[in-house]
Amino acid sequence: GEGYRLYLEGKVEDVMSSNPVLIRKDEGLDRLLDIFKTYHFHGFPVIDDRGALVGIVRDTDLISIFARKDPAALNDPTNGRSQPLNCSPAATPRTSQ
Repeated sequence: GEGYRLYLEGKVEDVMSSNPVLIRKDEGLDRLLDIFKTYHFHGFPVIDDRGALVGIVRDTDLISIFARKDPAALNDPTNGRSQPLNCSPAATPRTSQ
C-alpha cells in the first residue's frame, strides 16, 4: 500500500520541465498538430503575445475536434468544459519555433 510514498519525498521542481515547449494562442491547429507529432507530449502551455500563460492545450483537446459533429462547437471558448481554464503567468517561457 504505502510503499510509493518513498518516491514522493521531492518537490515539483525536481520533476518538472524547466524549459517547456510553448505554443502561441494565435497559431493554427495545423501547427499544434505538428508540435504534438514532433514532441510526443500530452499537453503544452499556451501563451499570448506578451508571453503570459493563458491556458494548456492537451492532445485530447485536439482529438476532440475530430470527434465533434457540430462544427459550430469549435467556437466554444470552454472547449466542452464546464469552465474555461485559468492559469497563472509563465516564468520564462520559450516558444516552439
